[in-house]
Amino acid sequence: MCCPTRRCRTAHPVGPSPSGGPTAQHGASGRAAVGSGPQARSDLRGGCRADAGTGLRALPEPPADLLYEALCCLQAAVALELGDRSVLTTVRARLLPASGQLAGAGSGLVTLGPVDHWLTAIDTALA
Repeated sequence: MCCPTRRCRTAHPVGPSPSGGPTAQHGASGRAAVGSGPQARSDLRGGCRADAGTGLRALPEPPADLLYEALCCLQAAVALELGDRSVLTTVRARLLPASGQLAGAGSGLVTLGPVDHWLTAIDTALA
């Protein structure tokens, strides 16, 4: 355990089951529980950066839908916090075609602001 107050999640598998369906570590959406939602914030703020990084690197590429850029920006936010250059490089390549757009705006549900702001933050971190 890296956190004295709770059990860390690094030993749990992340990814689809052999049948292709979500595992017990996935919610109904199929997104990994490790490194997502309030738990990721707890991992980052509570000192379990290794767990947050493990979860981040285990995330698959988001589905090519109306939330693609928004999900990439969320991955970028965690990677920026962790200083994970590998993930930042990957996410930058995914976001580059969306330059000039709003991340997630096509969904009508959420936006994470201009993709260009995220690209600038990533470029600054990688410099």
